[in-house]
Amino acid sequence: MPSVQLSREQGFRYSGAGRNIVAFDSSAELVWTVSDSPLAVDSADPNYYLTLLTITGAIYARDVEKRLYEIDPSNGEIVRTLDNTTLPIAGKDVSIGGWVLNVVEFGEYVVVECAGSDAPSLYGFNKEGTELWRADERRGTVYWDGNVLIEKVERGPRVESHYFYRLDPDTGERLAEIEVEYTVPDYEYVADISEDV
Repeated sequence: MPSVQLSREQGFRYSGAGRNIVAFDSSAELVWTVSDSPLAVDSADPNYYLTLLTITGAIYARDVEKRLYEIDPSNGEIVRTLDNTTLPIAGKDVSIGGWVLNVVEFGEYVVVECAGSDAPSLYGFNKEGTELWRADERRGTVYWDGNVLIEKVERGPRVESHYFYRLDPDTGERLAEIEVEYTVPDYEYVADISEDV
């Protein structure tokens, strides 16, 4: 069995190939290590879990190949593996046009940010897994500040500034260009700038 070595200087070092998700309790005791490595990839590079996501109460890891793995939070067991165009939401497996980048949940809404060449980049769902809307054009990154759904859009590949919009969670429509305050690692709505979007 792979082992975890703890030290004050370096945090911890894990010796298991690809099994890079570990859980600790509040006293820093190792509780579990994810049960399985991600599936093999077709390249010489090793596969590993890249991102952790929660979607309607369940925990998922995304690997280098963009597949999702559902993880049992009580013991680290991989419950199932999903291909990279399947969104598990509210007990359903919904086919989407790309792979899941980010999920923002608030109230009765689940907004999913996707990537892929021909994929809608934003989807809106309710907590029951019913699709409310999807963006027809390339969209930005979404944030929820506790009151407002915010979209951040890059101005250009070589420009260090952004546009920010307030979105309608029922339709995905941009309601207004807005001013925001950066509140690491998110953004907080300050005021509408223009309703001309």
